[in-house]
Amino acid sequence: MSSFRLIHPMIVHFPIALLTVSFLFEAAGTICHKDALRTVADWNWGLGVLGAAAAVVTGAWAAGHTPHSDAAKDILDIHETMGWSVLICGAAILAWKLWAKPVWHERFDPFVLLFQIFVLGAMVFGAGLGGRLVYEFAVGTPPAPALQTVFYGQPHVLKPPIRTAKPTAPRRLGKRVQSRTQVD
Repeated sequence: MSSFRLIHPMIVHFPIALLTVSFLFEAAGTICHKDALRTVADWNWGLGVLGAAAAVVTGAWAAGHTPHSDAAKDILDIHETMGWSVLICGAAILAWKLWAKPVWHERFDPFVLLFQIFVLGAMVFGAGLGGRLVYEFAVGTPPAPALQTVFYGQPHVLKPPIRTAKPTAPRRLGKRVQSRTQVD
């Protein structure tokens, strides 16, 4: 069951892509007054909110089952808060899109776009924190000997096997002398 924590990094890319594309279609639909673009935006937003829910659930589970330092814990808490913010605000926008009267859409579209920008900002900030957790604090990554076992098939190998080259006698080509190296 420990491999379940690896699902979070796979899932988070879906809400990032879907919510971003939804915002772009929503903006284009608002500017061009095209309902078809807004329909595409609504579908992408709905799928993005579902993806955000899956990311929050898998992230919460992974946070409780992945070892991390105290310094990483502080960043992890903010990362989790950003995830919940994206989910709750994204769900509020989705509820507005589903249940608001069509007459209200035209009047409140600029506010919905501003609210979507807030959601996208929280999402980008949270994604940046997630990247820091992995790349600066190595949260969710195996220790180095385990990595070397995966890559080189032997535990505790510090570097890959080195192939040595044997020099051969130089050969003359015209006026220049070239030296060849033969690799085993």
